[in-house]
Amino acid sequence: MHFIRKLVSGNLGWSFNNKDSVCLSYITPKLIATSVPATGIETLWRNNRDSVKRFLENAHDKSYKIYDLCIEREETKYGFEDHTPPNLLLIYEFCRDVSDWFSKNPKNVAVVHCKAGKGRTGTMICSYLLFSHYSESAIEALSLYGEKRTSDGKGVTIPSQKRYVAYFDTVVNQLDCKINFKAFRLTKVHITIEPNKFGIEGMKLVIESYRNEEFKILDNFALLKSENSCIFDKDIQDVELENDVKLEFEGTIPGKKKIKLFKLYLNTLSIEHYDLVDSALDCEKVVTNNQIELVFNRSKLDYYLFSRVPWNNYDWVRAGCGVISKVSEVGCFGGSVQKRGSKVL
Repeated sequence: MHFIRKLVSGNLGWSFNNKDSVCLSYITPKLIATSVPATGIETLWRNNRDSVKRFLENAHDKSYKIYDLCIEREETKYGFEDHTPPNLLLIYEFCRDVSDWFSKNPKNVAVVHCKAGKGRTGTMICSYLLFSHYSESAIEALSLYGEKRTSDGKGVTIPSQKRYVAYFDTVVNQLDCKINFKAFRLTKVHITIEPNKFGIEGMKLVIESYRNEEFKILDNFALLKSENSCIFDKDIQDVELENDVKLEFEGTIPGKKKIKLFKLYLNTLSIEHYDLVDSALDCEKVVTNNQIELVFNRSKLDYYLFSRVPWNNYDWVRAGCGVISKVSEVGCFGGSVQKRGSKVL
């Protein structure tokens, strides 16, 4: 059974205590990342719940608190879906809870887990590293987590989860944890797909607002097609976005079949605080040199968010962070933003 668990856990770190071996890593002496404590048949490939309990009680007696992020298993206070980011307010509430727990006893530790104990766990732990000022930047927090949790440094790898750690970096270090969301109107979407190896002929955008749980569907994109690429344009009216938003793009291929191309999670906080702009997308099928441009409007100013980074080959660290110039440059994590009728930010 131990061999199977090691195989399933992949690059994740393990800890040993007496006879127990568990997929568990100390990110700091007080922050612990682990996979879900399982029972029954799941113990063949997941941590055995009894083993985790023995390990923690041997190491920390009763001075530990478990934070379960697995919303798909049962209703949890800080749970959110796998391969997605949490909303910013949930991150803040989690960090406050952990901070309160630590303040009650200097021996207290926090044990954070999702299913595998990697992406969602890392997103929340990295956010707390920022909240507590243990790490000075999102890059530093993500690097530390990758080093401590995995054998190859690849801790949080989902682009949207990295993006939200970067958002929370600004919430802590620039906004003093004062989160004031503003509404923006999405006025234009511009998408370039090259090469168009799937023969995409149509585009549909589904927008989900987490604040009011509304869905908006946009289709009838104008299409400009060449031999190797296609460009989709859509001018939009009366689509107002605020707080956390999910944009999911579907393509239509010959035979009227639909394929999911990519999805993008963002918070409207990033539109005005332009150094947060990020264009890394969670891709399913799109490849190579593609671009997306989103135009938002507020107070008679247009904000342009656009990509210069290939969607399927995104290197978060090398993309750079917060480049601000009089000419358009790669901004934080691969995106940039500018205002129409004013200097480029």
